[in-house]
Amino acid sequence: MHGYFKPGHRRLDAELVVDIVRALGVDQAGAIEWRHACAVIAGRMSAASIVEVATRLPPDSPDFVGRDTELSRLTTAAAGGCRVITGMPGAGKTQLALRAGHVLLRQGRYTALQLVVDLRGYTTGAQPADPAAVLDAFLRVLGVPGAQVQRLDLAGRAKAFRRLIAGKDALLLLDNALDEEQIAPLLPENESCLTLITSRRRFRGLPTVPLHVFTRSEAMQHLERVLGRSRVHAEPAAATDIAELCGRLPLDLALTAAHLRRKANWSLADHVARLRSFERDEGVRPAFTASKDNLPAALQRIFRLLSLHPGADFTSADAAALADIDADVAAGALDELSLEHLLECRTPGRYHFHDLFRIYATRLARDEDSETERRESLARLAGHYLRISCSATALSYPHDDTSRPRLPVPPAFDDPAKARTWLNTELPNLLALLPHDIPGYAQALSTTLDHHLNIQSRNTEAANLHSRALELAVEAGDPQGEIHALNAYATAVGQLGRYDEALSLFARAIDGARTGKHHSAEASGWYGVGEIHRAQSAYAKAEAGYVQALALARDMGRRPLELSILIGLADSHLMQGHHDEAETGFTDALKHAADLGHSAATVEAWYGLGLLSQLCGEFETARERYRQVVDIAGEAGHTAGQLKGLRGLGHSHLMLGHHDRAAEHYEHALSLARATDNQAAEASLLSHLGGLQRRQAQYRKAEISYQQARAIAQAVGDRNIHFEALYGLGRTAHSTGDLHQAILHHQTALDIAHELHQPTDEVRALDGLAHAHHALNHPELARQHWAQALQTLDHLGCTAAEEVTASAIRDNLRHLR
Repeated sequence: MHGYFKPGHRRLDAELVVDIVRALGVDQAGAIEWRHACAVIAGRMSAASIVEVATRLPPDSPDFVGRDTELSRLTTAAAGGCRVITGMPGAGKTQLALRAGHVLLRQGRYTALQLVVDLRGYTTGAQPADPAAVLDAFLRVLGVPGAQVQRLDLAGRAKAFRRLIAGKDALLLLDNALDEEQIAPLLPENESCLTLITSRRRFRGLPTVPLHVFTRSEAMQHLERVLGRSRVHAEPAAATDIAELCGRLPLDLALTAAHLRRKANWSLADHVARLRSFERDEGVRPAFTASKDNLPAALQRIFRLLSLHPGADFTSADAAALADIDADVAAGALDELSLEHLLECRTPGRYHFHDLFRIYATRLARDEDSETERRESLARLAGHYLRISCSATALSYPHDDTSRPRLPVPPAFDDPAKARTWLNTELPNLLALLPHDIPGYAQALSTTLDHHLNIQSRNTEAANLHSRALELAVEAGDPQGEIHALNAYATAVGQLGRYDEALSLFARAIDGARTGKHHSAEASGWYGVGEIHRAQSAYAKAEAGYVQALALARDMGRRPLELSILIGLADSHLMQGHHDEAETGFTDALKHAADLGHSAATVEAWYGLGLLSQLCGEFETARERYRQVVDIAGEAGHTAGQLKGLRGLGHSHLMLGHHDRAAEHYEHALSLARATDNQAAEASLLSHLGGLQRRQAQYRKAEISYQQARAIAQAVGDRNIHFEALYGLGRTAHSTGDLHQAILHHQTALDIAHELHQPTDEVRALDGLAHAHHALNHPELARQHWAQALQTLDHLGCTAAEEVTASAIRDNLRHLR
């Protein structure tokens, strides 16, 4: 044998050497070392040509959990063929393939032959396996002499392999595949053979089983399997934290669980503290790096810059802005990154990072891209968002006469509905840029989105945006920006029931507008003051504010604002019982709205007329008017108007005794509120639904609805709805005989109504307290509360406050004597 290595001699057949050393008793590991040594010495084998094929499946993992859906897709197919298991690094693709293989073998399938090979597509520090070398190994396992195999090229080996495996009940596992080019020659053509392929890349045209991170349940099952149920159940919150800190990525969770098992004397809380002390992607960084290194330099740059996007997901247009590249190039880049599972795409056209990948990409951006480049990238993204936002709001709200920026950009949309959809979809991303303090961005976004957020009742988001714009305008010494932000912020907090704060902000805006002679902004401020006082049932003060605003609006030629003021005045007349003036006002507003083509004002005017009919007891007419509201608002994409109309329909059907129809409209509105993430509307509708359930004596359901409304109202800071939920809980508790609880709820509701300066709501809470005390045989307390409620109604000049009437209170007082 030594002679084969001398100059001038033929180079030896490495496989002959391996056969000889095996015959001499060398084990499998030693034979592999001989093959590698011969290859290096002979100089005719690259690292890609060194391939080992196993003829039986490796052992199944004892820690395997879950993946029931994926396993079913892999193991219940009637015939063989090909299945590609794809997923991000660390998702557990190989473990799933092995589990599927073992399940199939236990079923008595594919027992004749198994071929398992690691194609090293994403193995750090190793070259991907050459498909010719893989076929070489397959053919030798199938009994083809080495000398014969070496005479065949790639096509010849593929043909020979398919001929030999034809008709065999065989299972092939092609693990860690790189691309289509690598696997294409390795695929059998017969249906009796099943080929399982694992890869980080999606292969077009092949049946695919996508594998995502663990569900929360699967992550907890894995921890229980490794650590034991008792240890996990002893600290469930810490166990959940561990799973989430690992991103529920199986590889990271397995590494962490192994450490937990070795440190049995540590509490799970100790491990949570440890995980929070270092970078979350530390354990899986090598696997991520292998995927990243397979990308061209330009694609790596895009991958890094995408991590700067502060939102939950992004589009190819966003990527184009971040990387300063053509939109088509960006779309191709996102598609390629998705194929490599470096990004996920669960909604067509929208992409996102897994948490650990975002951390990894962010570190790469910090290490490889300068701070200047990163800031310029975010500035481009902000400019991109502002341009489209201006185009979308201009098309959606042509009658918005506020100081929205007028950027010279071509229209981004040809349909107002598409424009509004874009605004609602992208709103979280638009707001997510605020903490980055991009010069001028918050102020421009505040003026751009002001009307949209108000019309869509996105009050919490509006308050956050406008408060930030106000801070920055004050810091920048921008008085005009400050005045606009004050008005916008005041409107938002007023919608949330923070009336005193809103009035203070409007007063600042009016003073600043007078000083700077910004009469348009002053008109907006006075209109806001009127709206706040109207919400507090202070109708004389409301009318005074409206009158001031009306004069300024007319002087400035702001017809849309003038129309809104007229509707506010008509509503004030309605609430004071001046029904003729209210009807005239709403009818005139309808005419003005028609002249302007102002759909939002048309909706408000019809809603006012519907409420007028409802308060007059004309419920059939009210229903028809509310139907107009729903139809017009739906056609115009006015979501807040649709919600008001559906709520009105629910009220009118409730008053007509059509409880099923009332529930149908409330639930329709509730689903719309949830679909548009309008939490304030959701809470309000839950409160109304609770009221219906209470009237139907479904007290447990009513209590749940009110409690849900209360929780949401507290979360978003809407004190009006908080009052409604407490009031409803008080009435429900009374109906179930829990009178002390009823008193607690009504007293808390009364405190809120008093703080909000809402006397009609005070009347309702006082009536609830009086009824509860009367039932507890506390006549003096009942008399005191009813007398106070009656005095308030008389002072307001009202005869009723929703389900509480002055005549009913007088009857109750007479019965106490």
